[in-house]
Amino acid sequence: VWQYIQDIREAVCDLESRQQKAKKNVEEMQRCMRSWAIPMFDRKDGKKDALLCLEDRAERVEQFHNSVQSSGEKIHFLLESNRVLFRAESSSEEWKAYVEYIDDMVIDGFFSCIECSLKFFLDNTDQRAVVAPLLEVQLVLQGPDMVFFPSQELGAPDSLFEMVESLINDVFKMSSLVPRLAKHSLSPHYQADMESMTDLADMRHLLMERVKAAMAVCCGFHNSLERYSYLYVDDRKEFMRRFLEYGHIPASPDVEVFSDSVVQESTPILDSFREQIDGYEKLYEEVQGLEAVHVFHGWMRVDGSRMKSALLNVIKKWGLMFKQHLIDHVTNSLSDLEKFIRATEAGLSQRVQEGDYSSLVEVMGHLLAVKERQTSTDTMFEPLQQTIALLKIYEQELPEVVHKHLAELPEKWINLKKQAILVKQQVASPQAIEVSSLRRKCALFDLEQHAFRDHFRRDGPFRFDSQRPYQMLNEFHQKIQGHEKTMASMMESASLFEVTISEYKQLRQCR
Repeated sequence: VWQYIQDIREAVCDLESRQQKAKKNVEEMQRCMRSWAIPMFDRKDGKKDALLCLEDRAERVEQFHNSVQSSGEKIHFLLESNRVLFRAESSSEEWKAYVEYIDDMVIDGFFSCIECSLKFFLDNTDQRAVVAPLLEVQLVLQGPDMVFFPSQELGAPDSLFEMVESLINDVFKMSSLVPRLAKHSLSPHYQADMESMTDLADMRHLLMERVKAAMAVCCGFHNSLERYSYLYVDDRKEFMRRFLEYGHIPASPDVEVFSDSVVQESTPILDSFREQIDGYEKLYEEVQGLEAVHVFHGWMRVDGSRMKSALLNVIKKWGLMFKQHLIDHVTNSLSDLEKFIRATEAGLSQRVQEGDYSSLVEVMGHLLAVKERQTSTDTMFEPLQQTIALLKIYEQELPEVVHKHLAELPEKWINLKKQAILVKQQVASPQAIEVSSLRRKCALFDLEQHAFRDHFRRDGPFRFDSQRPYQMLNEFHQKIQGHEKTMASMMESASLFEVTISEYKQLRQCR
C-alpha cells in the first residue's frame, strides 16, 4: 500500500510541477506581450511640449520591430515547451484548442499594442485636449511658389497625409513579424486580424480625418498669402522697363497693344519713384509684422520663418531696384556731363585755320552738341539734388565723387557755354564760306536728283518688254544707293552748319 501511495504522490507532484511550469510559461508570454504596449512613436526626449520625434524614426521602428520579433520567437519556444510539458500530440484536438487559446492571447496583445500607439496619436491631435503641437510643416519660398514640406496636397507622394499613413503602417506592420501560433489558421501572421478589427479601423480613420482637416486649414493659410505672390512671380526687369516707359505701372500687362490714346508714354517723375519705394517700405513693415509660426487645431504647427525671411529679402530687392536706378541715374548723368565738358573743352580749344575743313567740321560738331544738350543740362542740376535728398531719406549714400561733380559741374557748364559763344564768333567767317559752298552743292544735287528721277521713270526696269529686268533692278539699286550716300553726307553737313535743305523727294520716290 505504501509503495502505491508513494507512486501516486510522485505522479501528482510531477503533474503539479509540469502544470506550474506551463503556467509560468504562459505568464512569461503575457509579460512579453505587455512589453509591446507602449507607443511606437513619442515626442522628442519624452517632453510634453516637444514635437513628435521623427529624426530617429527608422532606428526606432527597427528597434521596436526587433523587440517584437525576438518576443515572438520566445513565445513560439515557450509554446513548444508547454506541448512537451503537457505531453500533448501536435495533431490532437485538445492541443489545437490550447494553441488557439494562446493565439487569442497574442491577438489581444497586438490589439493593445496597436491601440496604444493609435491612442497616442489621437490624444495628441485632439484640439480640445492637446497642450502642444505634435507635428510641424515648413513653409518655404521655392521657385515661383510657396511650398510646404511635407506637402499639404492630398495625393502628393510626399504629403503629410502619406507621412502619417506610413507611421500607422509601421505600427500595424509589427503584427506581421510574429508567425501564427495556430498553424492551421489561414493567415501566416496577425496583421490581417488587426486590420479587420473595427475599433482599430475607426481609430485609424478618425486620425486620418484629423490630418485631412489640418491640411485643409494649412492650404487656406497658404492661399491667404497669395496676395504677395507677385513679389516673387513678376519679372523685376520687365516691371522696371514698363515703369520707365509709361511713368507708372499700366493696369494690364498687355498694355503695349493698346492705342496711344489709351496709354501715353511718359518718363516717371521723382514722385513716382518715391511712391514706389514708399510702397515697398510699407509692405516690408507689413510682412515683418506677420507671425512666423502658426498653430492650427492645437497640434499642427506651420513654421513660416524661412518663407518670411525670403519674402522680406525679395521686398528689399524690389525697393532697392528703384533706389539703385536713381543712384545710377545721378551717377551716370554727372559722369556723362563731366566727360562731355572735358571732351568739348578740348575740342573747342583747337584753332581753325582757313581752308581746314576737317577742323571746322569737328568744332562745328562740338558747338552743335552744346546747343543740343543745353536745355536738358540747364535744368538737370536741381532735379539731381532733389533725387540725392530723396535717397538720403532712405539712407542711400552716394560716392564722394558724385557730390564733388555736383558742386563743380554747374560752373564748368556755364564756362563751357561761354566758350562755345566765343568759338562760334571765331568760326563765323569760315562757317559762312562753308554754308555758301554747301548751299551750292545742295542746289546742284537737287538738279541731279530731278534728272535721275526722269531717267529712272524713262529707263527703269518696269516695262513689260524689258529684256533683263533683274540686272536693271540691281543696277538702279546701286545708283540709288550712291545718291543716298551723297544725300546723307549733305544732310549731316547741313545739320552741322544749320542749313535748311530740300527733302529730295524724287530720290525717295525712286527708292
